Parts: sequence; C-alpha cells; structure tokens
Amino acid sequence: MNTVNSVPASLDWNVYRGDTARINIILRDESNKLMDLTDYEFAGEVKASPKDSDSLQEITITKSESAITLLIPDTSNLPRKAYFDIQSTQSNGDVQTILKGNINVEDDVTR
Repeated sequence: MNTVNSVPASLDWNVYRGDTARINIILRDESNKLMDLTDYEFAGEVKASPKDSDSLQEITITKSESAITLLIPDTSNLPRKAYFDIQSTQSNGDVQTILKGNINVEDDVTR
C-alpha cells in the first residue's frame, strides 16, 4: 500500500528563557533544488496548546531568495513547553504548513 504524506516536517526547538530565539531554514523542492520564495508569504504562531485559539506570540519571519529566518524576540513569557507551526501562502492562494513542532524552554540562570 502506498501512502501520501502531506503532514509538515516536525522540529523540536530548544530555547533558553529570556533569550532571542532564531533559526534559519533553507527551503528545497522535491528535486532538492533551492526554492524561489518570491511568490510566497509566511506566517507562524506560538501557542500553549495546538488546540488554543489564541497565540502566545507571533513568530517574526523574514525571507531571502530560498531561506526563511524564524525569530521569537523574547522567550521570557513562554511556558516550559509550547507549540508552533509555520504556514506558507503562495500568490495563487494555496496555503501549506511547512513546519510544526514543540518549543522547549529551559530556565535561565542570569535574570
């Protein structure tokens, strides 16, 4: 039996409380070629639970030719475990969640 999988990639993002959290992601297509992100917009949210309607924070997303940078400016108020996902919207209106995962927050020492 063949399986078609349209579930987004999953990532555990470990952050240190109070720090700025940033990751860079290079996007490639099915042929492993760098994607042209000109016609894409990106959005991301952090929630205490995936089922929550309210987000704890928006993820700031900047894009370059074939990469995106995810930024959480301040992790101080996040719970020990939170959830996030990143959606892309193409200029033709197609929406696809490209990444989902957990954010694990470790308490800081220096406050």
